[in-house]
Amino acid sequence: MKGPGLSKSEQASYAQLDELKSEIEAECDRYWRGSGIDWRPLKPVVKGVVKRANESQSDD
Repeated sequence: MKGPGLSKSEQASYAQLDELKSEIEAECDRYWRGSGIDWRPLKPVVKGVVKRANESQSDD
């Protein structure tokens, strides 16, 4: 996600944030382990193919 337009200090900040995020997620994983609860928000479901109007709509 880091674009080529970031300065060195911005890149360093992003790297620190990524580390913090990983640590926080690991803590959450440890906290929720064994509960059967997935604490992460659901990822949006991406449909692989966008249907065209002339194709049958059998999903519903």
